[in-house]
Amino acid sequence: MLDPIAHHTSTASVGIINQVVGRLVRVALADADPEIRALVLSNLDESYDRHLAQVEHIRALCMALNDEDAAVRMQAVPIVGRLAVRNPANVMPGLRVELIKILTELEYSTDAKAILTTAEVLTSLLKCTERLIKPYAPSLLRVCLPKARSPLPYVSRRMVQCIGLLAEIAADDIIPSLEEIMDLLISILQDPTASANKKDMALVSLGQVCSNTSNVIDPYVKYPDILPIFRRMLRSESSDRTKRKVLQVMGILGAIDPYIRQTIPEPESADKTPAAKALQQSVKTVGSQPETFYQSVVIQSLLSILADPSLVSNHPNVIEVLLAIFKTQGMKCVPFLPQIIPAFSSMCRATNAKHQDYYLQQMSIIIQIVGSHIRNFMREVFQLVTDLWVNPILHLPIVGLVESLSTAMAAEFKPYLPVVIPQLLTVFNETSGYEQGPTVIRVFQAILSFGSAVEDFLHLILPVLLSTIESAAAPLHTRKAAANTIASLSQRVSLADNTSRIVQSLVRTLTKAEAPLQMAIMDMLCLLMVQVGPDFALFIPRITDCMTQNNIQYPQFHHLAEILMRGEPLPQKCGADER
Repeated sequence: MLDPIAHHTSTASVGIINQVVGRLVRVALADADPEIRALVLSNLDESYDRHLAQVEHIRALCMALNDEDAAVRMQAVPIVGRLAVRNPANVMPGLRVELIKILTELEYSTDAKAILTTAEVLTSLLKCTERLIKPYAPSLLRVCLPKARSPLPYVSRRMVQCIGLLAEIAADDIIPSLEEIMDLLISILQDPTASANKKDMALVSLGQVCSNTSNVIDPYVKYPDILPIFRRMLRSESSDRTKRKVLQVMGILGAIDPYIRQTIPEPESADKTPAAKALQQSVKTVGSQPETFYQSVVIQSLLSILADPSLVSNHPNVIEVLLAIFKTQGMKCVPFLPQIIPAFSSMCRATNAKHQDYYLQQMSIIIQIVGSHIRNFMREVFQLVTDLWVNPILHLPIVGLVESLSTAMAAEFKPYLPVVIPQLLTVFNETSGYEQGPTVIRVFQAILSFGSAVEDFLHLILPVLLSTIESAAAPLHTRKAAANTIASLSQRVSLADNTSRIVQSLVRTLTKAEAPLQMAIMDMLCLLMVQVGPDFALFIPRITDCMTQNNIQYPQFHHLAEILMRGEPLPQKCGADER
C-alpha cells in the first residue's frame, strides 16, 4: 500500500491506482469478514485521498459508516473526514445524515453498547472534520452536555472529550453554554468517585474551553473552588501526567491579581459537618443580630432532625414546631425560606401518603404567612405539585396548596395558570372524580381564587362546570357548587361570549333537576342576565317556557326580565346576592 506509484501523476499510473482503489473499496464494503474490511480501510491513508475523493468511492465509504461492525465504522470515519475537505459538495450531505443518526442514537438509544460505539464515532468525527462541522456545533453540544453526566463511564468520558473538541471547533459559538460547561467540568474534578482518566479528560477539555473562548482569569473569581482543586490535585495526584495537565490549565487561565485573589472567599473546610456548614450559611444569610441568630440556630437544628432518617418518628413534631415559629415570628422567618422550602419538599416526597397530606397542609399555612415572598420558590413548589399529583389521595391538599399560592401571589400567579388549570381539571376526567367530593369542591374554590386571570381559560373551565351541573351521577351538593362557581365567575369575568352555551346547558338541567339545584341555576341565570344586558333578551322566552313547563317559581327572574324588556337599566344586585 506504500508503493511510490501512489504518488505518480501520469495517466497510466493514475488509471492503475483508480482500479486498485476501486477494488479495495469494494472489498472494504462487501467482504464477509469484518476484520478484513477494517484492515483494508485502515490502510487507505492520506496518499490515496485524491483517488478516494471520486463520487463513486465517496458513496461506498459513506455506506461503510453504517457498517454493522464497530471497528469498520471507526476506520471509515477518519477517511470520510479527510475527504470532506477535498470534496465537501459530495461528502457533506452524507455526513449531515450521519450526524443526525449519531445525535438520535445518543439521545434516545437504550442500548449501552450502541451508545458506546456512537460516542467513539462522534469523537473521531470531530477530530477529522473540524471546520466543516462548525455549523452543527451548538446542536452537538446540546446532546453532549447531558450525556457527559451519563452513568456509563466510557460514554461520559467521551462526551467530555467531545465538549473540548467542540470548543476548539466552534470557539465563541459555545459561549451561551459556557456556564453549564464550566459547572460540569468542575463537578467532575471535584467528584471523588471519578476515575483518573475522566479527570484527565476534564482537565484537557477545561483548557480547550477556556483558551478558545478567552475565558481566562474570570474562572478564578466566578468559581472560587477551582484554585483549591488545582492545589489539591498537585499535592495528592501520583501521576505526573495529571500534574502536567493541571499546570497546563493553570497556565491557560493565567495569573490572577493578588488583590482580587484576597477578595475571593475561601471555600468551606471539608472537615465541617453538613449541619455546621448549613448553620454557617444561614448565619451569613440572615446576619448576626442576636434574635436572628437564635432563630437560625433553632431552625437549623430542627432541619438537621428532618434530614436524619433515623429520627423519622420525630418529624411530625418538628414540623409543628417550625409552623409555630412561623406563626409567632411572621415575616421575620422569610430569610429562612431557602432552607425551609427545600426541606418541606424533601419530606413530602420521602414519606407515606398520610404524612404527605399533613406536610402539604403545613406548607400551605407557611405560604399564607409569608405571602408574596414565596415567589422565588414557585418553580420548586410547582415541581413538587407535579410530582405528587399522580397520587389521587393527595389531590385535596395539593389543591389547597395551589389555592394558597394563588392567594399569596395575586396577579403574579397568572403566568402559572396554563400549567395549573389543566392539571386541576384532570380531577373530572377520572372515573371516580365525583366520588372525591371534597377535592372537586376545593377545585371550584381554587378556580375562584385565581380571580379575573381565568378569563383566558374559560374555554377549558366552563365545559367542565356545565357537564358537572348536568351530570346525574354527580352528588347534588357538587352540582350546586358548580352552579355557584359559574355564578361567582360572572361577577369576576365576562361570560357574554359564552351565554348561549351556558343557557342551553342550564335549561336542559332545569327540566330534571332537584329544587335546590333549580334555585341555584335560577340565581346564576339572573346574574348572567345582569352581566349580559339587552343581548340576554334572546334567551328569555326559552327560559320562561321551561320554568312554566316545570312549574318553577322564581319571581326575581320575571322581575328582571320585565325590566330588561322595557329597556330600563337592571339593578346591580340580584338573585341570591339581593336576597
